[in-house]
Amino acid sequence: MTRLESSLQVRHSPELIDDIIQESLQHLSPGFEDHKITVNLSDPLLMVMADAHLITQVIINIVNNAIQHTPEKTKISIRIFQKNTNQVQLEISNNGPKLTNGDLAHLFGLFYTGKQKQPLRAQRGLGIGLSLCKSIIEAYDGNIWAKNLNNGVCFYFTLPILEQKK
Repeated sequence: MTRLESSLQVRHSPELIDDIIQESLQHLSPGFEDHKITVNLSDPLLMVMADAHLITQVIINIVNNAIQHTPEKTKISIRIFQKNTNQVQLEISNNGPKLTNGDLAHLFGLFYTGKQKQPLRAQRGLGIGLSLCKSIIEAYDGNIWAKNLNNGVCFYFTLPILEQKK
């Protein structure tokens, strides 16, 4: 992981964000059927400059975490919109349990596995998934963060938008 973080070379190619989302949804962990997953895309033709495989992995990691760490019937929502002239923002939220302040502070740290009680189906991971997500998003000069909502948790990240030639 350390070697990957220090030498992460990313490809910047035009990608339709809707295609990335649809591909991500095809590779979710077992148990996704027990959750209600919705997608809200502000513009179906919204394009980013990224490697589709890497961004697909980021989305899969975050959604799978929500599936594993929330009760059945939890709603998971993916929202995508143009944040500004340079960035697209993705928000992946759920209405499951909130994270502790300690979890929020260390969530993207390498080998951090959390402190809160886990549902029976959630197996302890190695704590590299969200750290890898952070490395990928930052390689695109994006930001990634999480925060508690009134009812649940939301993960946010930004990606560079494909600049339209005029």
